[in-house]
Amino acid sequence: MRLRLRGFSIVLTTLILAACANQQPTPPPVRIVPISTNDAVFPAPSALQPQIVFWQNVYAVWGRGQVALHDDRYMDLIYVVLPLPGPVGESYSAEQKAFLQDHYQNLKSLLRQVESKTASNAPLTPAEQRLADFISSRYSRAALTGASDRLRSQRGLRERFKRGLEISGRYDAAFRAVFREAGLPEDLAYLPHVESSFQNHASSSVGAAGMWQFMPSTAGQLMRLNAAVDERRDPVISAQGAARY
Repeated sequence: MRLRLRGFSIVLTTLILAACANQQPTPPPVRIVPISTNDAVFPAPSALQPQIVFWQNVYAVWGRGQVALHDDRYMDLIYVVLPLPGPVGESYSAEQKAFLQDHYQNLKSLLRQVESKTASNAPLTPAEQRLADFISSRYSRAALTGASDRLRSQRGLRERFKRGLEISGRYDAAFRAVFREAGLPEDLAYLPHVESSFQNHASSSVGAAGMWQFMPSTAGQLMRLNAAVDERRDPVISAQGAARY
Protein backbone atom coordinates (compact mmCIF):
# COMPACT_ATOMS: atom_id res chain seq x y z
CA MET A 1 0.00 0.00 0.00
CA ARG A 2 1.66 3.20 -1.12
CA LEU A 3 0.92 6.62 0.30
CA ARG A 4 1.56 9.57 -1.92
CA LEU A 5 1.80 13.06 -0.61
CA ARG A 6 0.76 15.64 -3.11
CA GLY A 7 1.01 19.36 -2.67
CA PHE A 8 -1.50 21.64 -4.28
CA SER A 9 -2.05 25.35 -4.28
CA ILE A 10 -5.19 27.39 -4.79
CA VAL A 11 -4.64 30.15 -7.32
CA LEU A 12 -6.27 33.36 -6.18
CA THR A 13 -6.44 36.77 -7.77
CA THR A 14 -6.79 39.91 -5.70
CA LEU A 15 -6.90 42.10 -8.80
CA ILE A 16 -10.60 41.33 -9.13
CA LEU A 17 -11.40 43.07 -5.87
CA ALA A 18 -10.04 46.35 -7.14
CA ALA A 19 -12.05 46.02 -10.32
CA CYS A 20 -15.25 45.01 -8.53
CA ALA A 21 -15.74 47.74 -5.95
CA ASN A 22 -14.16 50.77 -4.36
CA GLN A 23 -12.09 50.39 -1.21
CA GLN A 24 -12.79 46.67 -0.84
CA PRO A 25 -10.26 44.92 1.41
CA THR A 26 -7.69 42.56 -0.02
CA PRO A 27 -8.27 39.01 1.29
CA PRO A 28 -5.54 37.25 3.24
CA PRO A 29 -3.56 34.60 1.34
CA VAL A 30 -4.93 31.08 1.47
CA ARG A 31 -2.68 28.54 3.10
CA ILE A 32 -1.54 25.59 1.01
CA VAL A 33 -2.57 22.27 2.50
CA PRO A 34 -1.10 19.01 1.14
CA ILE A 35 -3.40 16.09 0.50
CA SER A 36 -2.38 12.65 1.65
CA THR A 37 -4.07 10.03 -0.52
CA ASN A 38 -4.06 6.27 -0.55
CA ASP A 39 -4.92 5.28 -4.11
CA ALA A 40 -5.52 1.65 -3.18
CA VAL A 41 -8.30 2.62 -0.77
CA PHE A 42 -9.58 5.91 -2.16
CA PRO A 43 -8.56 6.56 -5.77
CA ALA A 44 -7.94 10.21 -6.57
CA PRO A 45 -7.84 10.48 -10.38
CA SER A 46 -6.32 13.61 -11.85
CA ALA A 47 -9.67 14.68 -13.30
CA LEU A 48 -11.02 15.05 -9.76
CA GLN A 49 -8.08 16.96 -8.31
CA PRO A 50 -9.71 20.42 -8.63
CA GLN A 51 -12.77 19.20 -6.72
CA ILE A 52 -10.66 17.42 -4.11
CA VAL A 53 -8.50 20.46 -3.47
CA PHE A 54 -11.49 22.80 -3.36
CA TRP A 55 -13.42 20.81 -0.77
CA GLN A 56 -10.30 20.16 1.28
CA ASN A 57 -9.87 23.91 1.55
CA VAL A 58 -13.54 24.35 2.47
CA TYR A 59 -13.36 21.81 5.29
CA ALA A 60 -9.79 22.22 6.51
CA VAL A 61 -8.43 25.63 5.52
CA TRP A 62 -11.11 28.30 5.16
CA GLY A 63 -12.83 29.33 8.37
CA ARG A 64 -16.39 30.56 8.73
CA GLY A 65 -15.05 34.10 8.50
CA GLN A 66 -14.04 33.49 4.87
CA VAL A 67 -16.18 33.10 1.75
CA ALA A 68 -14.84 31.96 -1.62
CA LEU A 69 -16.29 33.21 -4.90
CA HIS A 70 -15.63 30.50 -7.46
CA ASP A 71 -16.77 28.76 -10.64
CA ASP A 72 -19.14 25.90 -9.83
CA ARG A 73 -17.96 23.77 -12.77
CA TYR A 74 -14.24 24.50 -12.89
CA MET A 75 -13.59 24.30 -9.18
CA ASP A 76 -10.02 25.60 -9.33
CA LEU A 77 -11.25 28.90 -10.76
CA ILE A 78 -11.37 30.61 -7.38
CA TYR A 79 -11.64 34.31 -8.01
CA VAL A 80 -11.24 35.54 -4.46
CA VAL A 81 -11.59 34.47 -0.83
CA LEU A 82 -13.31 37.29 1.04
CA PRO A 83 -12.86 38.01 4.76
CA LEU A 84 -16.23 38.73 6.35
CA PRO A 85 -16.53 42.07 8.15
CA GLY A 86 -17.61 42.30 11.77
CA PRO A 87 -18.18 39.54 14.35
CA VAL A 88 -18.56 36.10 12.78
CA GLY A 89 -21.42 33.84 13.89
CA GLU A 90 -23.20 30.76 12.62
CA SER A 91 -25.28 32.84 10.20
CA TYR A 92 -24.49 36.01 8.28
CA SER A 93 -25.23 39.39 9.82
CA ALA A 94 -27.10 42.00 7.78
CA GLU A 95 -23.78 43.77 7.19
CA GLN A 96 -22.14 40.56 5.97
CA LYS A 97 -25.05 39.72 3.66
CA ALA A 98 -24.80 43.16 2.08
CA PHE A 99 -21.01 42.85 1.82
CA LEU A 100 -21.23 39.49 0.05
CA GLN A 101 -24.06 40.56 -2.22
CA ASP A 102 -22.07 43.62 -3.29
CA HIS A 103 -18.96 41.60 -4.12
CA TYR A 104 -20.94 38.83 -5.79
CA GLN A 105 -22.96 41.13 -8.03
CA ASN A 106 -19.93 43.23 -8.98
CA LEU A 107 -17.95 40.15 -9.97
CA LYS A 108 -20.94 38.69 -11.82
CA SER A 109 -21.31 41.93 -13.76
CA LEU A 110 -17.61 41.92 -14.64
CA LEU A 111 -17.86 38.33 -15.86
CA ARG A 112 -20.84 39.22 -18.03
CA GLN A 113 -18.88 42.07 -19.58
CA VAL A 114 -16.01 39.70 -20.36
CA GLU A 115 -18.39 37.16 -21.92
CA SER A 116 -20.18 39.75 -24.03
CA LYS A 117 -17.07 41.50 -25.26
CA THR A 118 -15.11 38.35 -26.08
CA ALA A 119 -18.10 36.98 -28.00
CA SER A 120 -18.20 40.13 -30.16
CA ASN A 121 -14.41 40.61 -30.26
CA ALA A 122 -14.79 44.00 -28.56
CA PRO A 123 -11.78 45.43 -26.72
CA LEU A 124 -11.49 44.64 -23.02
CA THR A 125 -10.55 46.99 -20.22
CA PRO A 126 -7.37 46.06 -18.29
CA ALA A 127 -9.45 44.58 -15.45
CA GLU A 128 -11.57 42.58 -17.88
CA GLN A 129 -8.48 41.34 -19.68
CA ARG A 130 -6.91 40.13 -16.43
CA LEU A 131 -10.09 38.23 -15.62
CA ALA A 132 -10.28 36.71 -19.11
CA ASP A 133 -6.63 35.67 -18.88
CA PHE A 134 -7.18 34.16 -15.44
CA ILE A 135 -9.91 31.89 -16.81
CA SER A 136 -8.49 31.07 -20.24
CA SER A 137 -4.98 30.37 -18.92
CA ARG A 138 -6.40 27.43 -16.96
CA TYR A 139 -9.03 26.33 -19.44
CA SER A 140 -9.83 27.16 -23.05
CA ARG A 141 -11.51 30.43 -23.96
CA ALA A 142 -14.71 28.40 -24.23
CA ALA A 143 -14.79 28.47 -20.42
CA LEU A 144 -15.57 32.18 -20.61
CA THR A 145 -19.03 31.36 -21.95
CA GLY A 146 -21.49 31.08 -19.10
CA ALA A 147 -18.92 32.01 -16.45
CA SER A 148 -21.25 34.58 -14.89
CA ASP A 149 -23.99 31.95 -14.50
CA ARG A 150 -21.53 29.57 -12.84
CA LEU A 151 -20.44 32.03 -10.16
CA ARG A 152 -21.00 30.57 -6.69
CA SER A 153 -20.11 31.45 -3.11
CA GLN A 154 -18.91 28.96 -0.51
CA ARG A 155 -18.31 29.70 3.15
CA GLY A 156 -15.45 28.01 4.99
CA LEU A 157 -16.36 25.13 7.31
CA ARG A 158 -13.08 24.58 9.14
CA GLU A 159 -14.36 25.21 12.67
CA ARG A 160 -17.57 23.27 12.09
CA PHE A 161 -15.69 20.29 10.67
CA LYS A 162 -13.17 20.38 13.55
CA ARG A 163 -16.03 20.31 16.03
CA GLY A 164 -17.51 17.38 14.14
CA LEU A 165 -14.25 15.48 14.49
CA GLU A 166 -14.32 16.10 18.24
CA ILE A 167 -17.92 14.92 18.58
CA SER A 168 -17.62 11.91 16.27
CA GLY A 169 -15.59 9.91 18.76
CA ARG A 170 -18.63 9.59 21.00
CA TYR A 171 -20.58 7.75 18.31
CA ASP A 172 -18.01 5.99 16.15
CA ALA A 173 -18.16 2.58 17.86
CA ALA A 174 -21.97 2.55 18.02
CA PHE A 175 -22.37 3.61 14.39
CA ARG A 176 -19.84 1.05 13.19
CA ALA A 177 -21.67 -1.67 15.08
CA VAL A 178 -24.95 -0.67 13.40
CA PHE A 179 -23.50 -0.94 9.90
CA ARG A 180 -21.50 -4.08 10.68
CA GLU A 181 -24.62 -5.85 11.91
CA ALA A 182 -26.43 -4.76 8.74
CA GLY A 183 -23.67 -6.23 6.57
CA LEU A 184 -22.63 -2.79 5.33
CA PRO A 185 -19.22 -1.08 5.24
CA GLU A 186 -18.41 0.26 8.70
CA ASP A 187 -16.93 3.43 7.22
CA LEU A 188 -20.47 4.62 6.50
CA ALA A 189 -20.12 5.89 10.07
CA TYR A 190 -18.25 8.85 8.58
CA LEU A 191 -21.27 10.12 6.62
CA PRO A 192 -22.45 12.60 9.28
CA HIS A 193 -19.24 14.56 8.71
CA VAL A 194 -20.73 15.58 5.37
CA GLU A 195 -24.40 15.58 6.35
CA SER A 196 -24.23 17.62 9.55
CA SER A 197 -20.67 17.67 10.95
CA PHE A 198 -22.15 15.50 13.72
CA GLN A 199 -24.39 18.37 14.87
CA ASN A 200 -27.51 16.67 16.19
CA HIS A 201 -29.44 19.95 16.22
CA ALA A 202 -28.78 20.51 12.50
CA SER A 203 -31.79 21.36 10.35
CA SER A 204 -31.85 22.22 6.67
CA SER A 205 -33.99 24.75 4.85
CA VAL A 206 -35.84 21.90 3.09
CA GLY A 207 -36.81 20.04 6.26
CA ALA A 208 -33.99 17.55 6.84
CA ALA A 209 -33.05 17.20 10.49
CA GLY A 210 -30.67 15.51 12.88
CA MET A 211 -27.19 14.13 12.58
CA TRP A 212 -28.16 11.99 9.59
CA GLN A 213 -30.31 14.69 7.94
CA PHE A 214 -33.40 12.59 7.23
CA MET A 215 -36.26 14.24 5.36
CA PRO A 216 -39.68 13.81 7.04
CA SER A 217 -41.05 11.57 4.28
CA THR A 218 -38.14 9.15 4.55
CA ALA A 219 -37.91 9.27 8.33
CA GLY A 220 -41.60 8.39 8.64
CA GLN A 221 -40.88 5.00 7.06
CA LEU A 222 -37.85 4.18 9.21
CA MET A 223 -38.44 5.63 12.68
CA ARG A 224 -40.99 7.37 14.83
CA LEU A 225 -41.85 10.86 13.66
CA ASN A 226 -44.94 12.61 14.97
CA ALA A 227 -45.99 15.71 16.90
CA ALA A 228 -44.56 14.26 20.12
CA VAL A 229 -41.49 12.30 19.01
CA ASP A 230 -38.86 12.95 16.36
CA GLU A 231 -36.35 10.11 16.36
CA ARG A 232 -34.27 11.87 13.74
CA ARG A 233 -32.73 13.60 16.75
CA ASP A 234 -31.58 10.26 18.19
CA PRO A 235 -28.16 9.59 16.59
CA VAL A 236 -28.18 5.80 17.01
CA ILE A 237 -31.80 5.28 15.94
CA SER A 238 -31.11 7.47 12.92
CA ALA A 239 -28.01 5.41 12.12
CA GLN A 240 -30.16 2.28 12.24
CA GLY A 241 -32.59 3.98 9.88
CA ALA A 242 -29.72 4.84 7.54
CA ALA A 243 -28.62 1.19 7.58
CA ARG A 244 -32.13 0.06 6.61
CA TYR A 245 -32.60 2.70 3.93
